[in-house]
Amino acid sequence: MTVQNTANGSNLLARQKAMAAVITTVILILFLAATAYVATADRIGRNYLVPEINQLLVETLTIQLNRQPLDLMAVKALLDSFAHHHQVDSIRLTQDSSQLVMQVPVDRTISPEPPQNSVYQQRLSTINGDFEIRIINGVFLPGYYLADTISTSLIVAALSALLIFAMYVLIRRWQQQPYTDLRDQIKIAQQHNHDPTTPFQCQDPDLQPLVNSLNDLHWHLHRRHADLERAHKQAESARHRATTLARDSARINSDLEHEITVRSAMERQLAQTKALMDAIINAMPSALFALDQQGRLLLCNRQAEIWLGKRRQELAGFLLNELIPELAPLLTRARQRLTSGDDLDTPILQRRLSLDSLEAGLVTDSLVYALDQQQAAVAVVRIDDIRQRLQLEEMMVHSEKMLTVGGMAAGMAHEINNPLGAILQNLQNIKRRLGTGLKANHEVATKLNLDLRAVEEYLEEREVFKLMEHMREAGERAAAIIATMLNFSRRNHEHKEKTPVSQLVNNALTVARNDLGLHHIDISTASLKHLPDVSCIPGEIEQVLVNLIKNAQQSLAQPATAEANWQPTIRLNAWREGDYLCISVEDNGSGVDADQIGRIFEPFFTTKEVGTGTGLGLSVSYFIVTTHHQGDMYYRPADPHGACFVIKLPL
Repeated sequence: MTVQNTANGSNLLARQKAMAAVITTVILILFLAATAYVATADRIGRNYLVPEINQLLVETLTIQLNRQPLDLMAVKALLDSFAHHHQVDSIRLTQDSSQLVMQVPVDRTISPEPPQNSVYQQRLSTINGDFEIRIINGVFLPGYYLADTISTSLIVAALSALLIFAMYVLIRRWQQQPYTDLRDQIKIAQQHNHDPTTPFQCQDPDLQPLVNSLNDLHWHLHRRHADLERAHKQAESARHRATTLARDSARINSDLEHEITVRSAMERQLAQTKALMDAIINAMPSALFALDQQGRLLLCNRQAEIWLGKRRQELAGFLLNELIPELAPLLTRARQRLTSGDDLDTPILQRRLSLDSLEAGLVTDSLVYALDQQQAAVAVVRIDDIRQRLQLEEMMVHSEKMLTVGGMAAGMAHEINNPLGAILQNLQNIKRRLGTGLKANHEVATKLNLDLRAVEEYLEEREVFKLMEHMREAGERAAAIIATMLNFSRRNHEHKEKTPVSQLVNNALTVARNDLGLHHIDISTASLKHLPDVSCIPGEIEQVLVNLIKNAQQSLAQPATAEANWQPTIRLNAWREGDYLCISVEDNGSGVDADQIGRIFEPFFTTKEVGTGTGLGLSVSYFIVTTHHQGDMYYRPADPHGACFVIKLPL
């Protein structure tokens, strides 16, 4: 396997990189030399050759202008020929410094102000009058000169590259000899099982560290081979011991046969085992029914007797679908499967089946198991009460939703807070810069010749300040929502403590009265004496109570009835219920619609108008009670109208 060094993103070997660097350097030097040669030739042409050529043109043109009569066509031909052969950009011939006699252009773009060293001017005194010639020179070197220079440079570069390559081959052969010797030693070692005590030799000091590492590696490989041979011998020894153990196992099996004969005496205990099984079946919370081929009841357990209100002896022979009509579709499917004999090993399941004929609100999972066809009972029906499981699943789903909201809130809060803060700050700055209170505003208005008071009145008339105030209120509300979400996302590390119920209720009422303004609402509190202290995080339970009071206040904003003497009322009550302490917050408002009860604890669900609710108050409260305190929280309609929320906290 060939290992390539790609740390710098190249697959080239070091010698290849060195050769490429040398060739590139030579080519660069040749390019610089050619460029310097061309620049020198160009400078010589501009400083020496061009002035002499221009002077020759002036002398020739003077002779032509002294002829009688003056032949301007011949002059133009002379100038065209000169411009063509010497790459002149422009030749301008004027008389008396103003009258244009002739201009010879070329197909080039001429700068309005050419360089000073490119312009040549000369006055001519002839028999035909005084003339002035102005010559603007362009490229001073012909194209063939540049082509020859480039071709010569390429030839020199090619010859230099061939010379460098030949030197590279010779040097490489000289450098590669130690590597070749070491490779031959390694091949011999592979073919003849090289003794690790005889090290590899190398005369090159640069390769000596590599040879030392190779000797160490070969020694370690030899030791590893010896260890493998030793392990092989140990495995053979273990196999021999396993054979011995197999013979011992045969002897033990004979002893087990004797024990089987002894176990036959235990068959007398089967009756007791059957009785035990009956006790277990009767202790199951599920209802069990054994049915014959016609679906008649043969046997049932105690839970079935409780639900049906009869003893099993009285129920024998009845059709189960008559006793429990809701099971008729399930029993029909089971009978069809038993008749066809298909997939008898898989039970037939009917999830979340309501059995109101047994008990109001009873929700069950009902299953039918097929038995051996040779038995009197061919099927067993099992009915499980899943109301508590559904409640737990609902609680788990809600907890997952709240945890998801918490994770989302932590990310959203940090991403939104900064731009939201900038928006609120900029709104404040805009309001200050539009008002008349700042000196800078008056200075700018004076500078622009504006009446600042008129501008302010216009903005007031167009309700711009009112719109900005609405934007500020919306921004602050968004900031409050984000703060609520961020606080919710942070895990609470406070410890529970025993707290009187009266303290929780009174603290929540104090906060609500200060923050919510409940002066127009009649608040009543039942007697909170003689109630045990509850184990909770006081701050969180007080927050829950404040949220419920705030929710009740918002529900009481509109009259719930047309009665003239209707008074908005909030009632707080507490009582003990088994191992739980219950606290209720009840109002006489409009209550909650029946189709919305199942969603009131979902995050961001609200029935309030846009801008009056976040949809997080009840969700956060439910999460605190159920997750942080392992309690429960539910809603029930108040009597005669209104809403009542109850929280249950374990004592």
